[in-house]
Amino acid sequence: MLKLDPPEKLDFAKPQEWPDWKQRFERFRCATKLNEEDEVLQISALVYTMGKEAEHIFKAFTFTSGDEKKCAKVIEKFDEHFVPKRNIIHERACFHRCVQKEGETVEAFIRNLYELAEHCEFGTQRDEQIRNRIFIGILDKSLSQKLQMKSDLNLDTAIQMARQSELVKFHVAGQSDDKHLGEVHQKKGKPTPVRRLARNVRDKNPKNVPSVQPCSTCNRVHKQDELCPARGKRCSKCHKTGHFAVVCRSVREVTSNSGGNNQQFFLGAVNSCDEFEEP
Repeated sequence: MLKLDPPEKLDFAKPQEWPDWKQRFERFRCATKLNEEDEVLQISALVYTMGKEAEHIFKAFTFTSGDEKKCAKVIEKFDEHFVPKRNIIHERACFHRCVQKEGETVEAFIRNLYELAEHCEFGTQRDEQIRNRIFIGILDKSLSQKLQMKSDLNLDTAIQMARQSELVKFHVAGQSDDKHLGEVHQKKGKPTPVRRLARNVRDKNPKNVPSVQPCSTCNRVHKQDELCPARGKRCSKCHKTGHFAVVCRSVREVTSNSGGNNQQFFLGAVNSCDEFEEP
């Protein structure tokens, strides 16, 4: 005999939990072979395990002579106490309105059908009714048509086909998502030529770095606090000091008497004059 702990005490504030608790006690009774013991002992174990409140309920029961010593009759009385009498018509209406909801898995839908069928008293037609609700209430209409075309369809086959169909769709959706994600990463990993060009320009001309202008007197780049190379130097164009010819703005008039004709020429800035200046 196995040594197992009995189920936890029943929460009498939640009578709707009695069916589940009763099933756990039945498993405990079979696993520990308590069901082979005297029935009075089984009843005592049942009431004790439920909790002290079960004592008061048990004393309020009315039994036919001798039934108070039969475990099945005592459990039946507790059923009547905790489970209100059900309206079979209403229970069946709830069952036949059951359909798979958006986002609900096939497994959850089928489990819900089994729970609803528990109180419908279908008897030997239970499996047939659940099978019918599967192909009527399932969201996948193409699968519904396939199920209806099988003349020898039973409950096990309907459940297996529904699970396999959902599994295939799950894998296909996963592959599509992976492919789409890969395309996105590929696009992000390879910038367009325009983006690469803009990036190169940004790299060569970083922000917050001021542009450097050549000096207005020597046309060279040097720091403002440094001595300008043109300081004290004579311009070869206008012969004034303080700048080089390359930046000279004066115009010098040159007169030519060649051939007895007076000809005037105006010389502008010569870019190569800088080579004649002193370094």
